[in-house]
Amino acid sequence: MKKRTVESYIEAIKAQYEKAKTGPYAAFLIRPSPAQLRDLSFHILRQHQNENDPSAFRDFWEIEFKDEQIRAITNSIDITRLIPIRRFYLGTSTPADLITIEMAALLVDFPERPYRRFINDLPDTPPEPPNSPGGPGTVIIVTSGNNTGGNNTGQTTPPEMGGGSNQGNKGGKTTADTNQTDIIQSLKNKLQAIWNTITRFFRKRQLSKIHYGLTTVAIMVLLVWNLNKTVFTPKNCMVWMEDHYEKIDCNDPEINGEIRPLDEQLLEHFRKVAYSDTLTCFDLYGNPLIWYSKSNGVYELFTHHGLHPVTEKTLKPITHTIINNLNSDPNQ
Repeated sequence: MKKRTVESYIEAIKAQYEKAKTGPYAAFLIRPSPAQLRDLSFHILRQHQNENDPSAFRDFWEIEFKDEQIRAITNSIDITRLIPIRRFYLGTSTPADLITIEMAALLVDFPERPYRRFINDLPDTPPEPPNSPGGPGTVIIVTSGNNTGGNNTGQTTPPEMGGGSNQGNKGGKTTADTNQTDIIQSLKNKLQAIWNTITRFFRKRQLSKIHYGLTTVAIMVLLVWNLNKTVFTPKNCMVWMEDHYEKIDCNDPEINGEIRPLDEQLLEHFRKVAYSDTLTCFDLYGNPLIWYSKSNGVYELFTHHGLHPVTEKTLKPITHTIINNLNSDPNQ
């Protein structure tokens, strides 16, 4: 039985996702969106089935979970933090930090969460059968050739008791502070294994230095191209995310919504806001600071002129008449 690691924890969460998306949480997980994952996290936390969930919630959102303040908490969190988890479920990427991985485990209700429980629930090595040589409680004493009669061969003595040895904990990392280091070290080990395989291939066939060099260059070019495509691809587009625009890669297949060319002005200043009597609608010279759109009798307010991010209708500058309408019925 293999020792449990961060990698096996991640694979177990992926397997749980495949089960969960056909179970009671299917409505949230079949086509997960950041908003659905946020609502699912509150749903799971309210059930209070795992004592470690509030801690995972606090570490991920950086706020305390309070059941009696669900509405206020919902409006205060940034759901774009859930995009890496959505991509993880869909198989396009893996979160780089344990805090995000723990939230991914919470959202699929992985029963062995958190990670420290996962690695401690399973011993490092499987137990020996009771009657097998060298099994638990048995020490085989091997006698030397000078021992006459061989009477001690096969004799057993009770195992030594005591907690002074650190052998059982050798290599065990059970704190969250070292888990990210485990992931990085695992990636380094995989890259080193690939390089060792390549060098053995060429040494075995004794190819010329020219062939070796050309192939090495080709491999390096392929790696650089792949890194450029997956890591360094410029984000030259944006997409509307509930109340603001977010910068994205134009070719990202996982993005839902209308993808637009990047506009730094809109990206920085265009926001959807709620009306209140403290909202500043005009500057000192009477120029509008708020633009609006009205659909089915409902006003939507934005902090910059332009097109409505969903309907693409031209936004209109706010007027005192519109403000009077909103003051008379704030729910419009």
